[in-house]
Amino acid sequence: MKDLEIRPYESSYWEQAASLFASSFGHSWSLEHWQWKYGGNPWGTGRIMTAWEKGRMVGYYGAYPIEILDDKHSIKALHIGDVMTAPDARKKRVGKRSVIARLATAFYKVMCHDVAFNYGCPSSKHMRLGRLLLDYHDLGPVEAWSCPLEALEQADNRRSLLSLFGISKKCSKDDVEEVDGPGPDWEKLFNQVHGKYGMLIRRDLAYLRWRYSLIPSKKYRFFRVRKRGDTLLWAVLEKQEENLALGDFMLDPAHPDCLFALFSYIRASWSKEKAFSLWGGDSPSWLTAFYKKAGLKKEKHPLNIQLAATIFDKSNYPPELIQAKRYYSMADFDLF
Repeated sequence: MKDLEIRPYESSYWEQAASLFASSFGHSWSLEHWQWKYGGNPWGTGRIMTAWEKGRMVGYYGAYPIEILDDKHSIKALHIGDVMTAPDARKKRVGKRSVIARLATAFYKVMCHDVAFNYGCPSSKHMRLGRLLLDYHDLGPVEAWSCPLEALEQADNRRSLLSLFGISKKCSKDDVEEVDGPGPDWEKLFNQVHGKYGMLIRRDLAYLRWRYSLIPSKKYRFFRVRKRGDTLLWAVLEKQEENLALGDFMLDPAHPDCLFALFSYIRASWSKEKAFSLWGGDSPSWLTAFYKKAGLKKEKHPLNIQLAATIFDKSNYPPELIQAKRYYSMADFDLF
């Protein structure tokens, strides 16, 4: 593979990139979606390196900038969006000489000089390769909280358990309101409560609108709970075949009854769906305690995907710290 050439992506490469995507993943990639992901991000355009052999693209390593907040500290990171190599190029070289290893090395050197870390959720196979060749740190499996949708019917009854926390029941499913999309009140709630969640993506209005309102070919539904003019919870849901996914939400920790109200609303409004799920680990503990009270059970993701990071500022962000403090939702990644 002496003729392998690594170079940054250019707009004229689109047809080659789309062809590589189709051969790697078995389905098509629309230019509209690519432009949304790598061109419309409010935190900056995508960063992409490509590998070429004899005039053909055989590798692609793409990411886009994300701002992460750790209490009052802002962290610049990259979300790894798409990593692929041509099937016929994967066995020509192995180890450090492989297409993916050379591509990642160039990406880190050229594209990552100003970020603390990259992160993503690779498959277990990609994770094994990443640990060996790509300096991936394993942050544990992606975990999902789920239950049969009919189990949420008991959410109102379980809310009596909130008395254990000294919290009265102030919200019901009648307080849940469907809205057209994220608004300024969503950003306001995030700014008020994000310190209670740990290390998480900054959900300002520009990001929320880009991620949920501007994404092509998606039909999310948006909800909120307001009391006395204040938004105490907002949520983004999507129907996925026969299941319902809670892709993202933000809750005022002082009003967990709003989360139970949302669960009750979901059960009453989606009688034909079979299961309900959301993503998240064990952090923050106050939130997972309410998942358990609502009857949700935690399990590994059925696709066996992992949380991974390549860390460039290990003195401030060692993997153990990221693993302990990182809050994530389904919508932090590409599968929602």
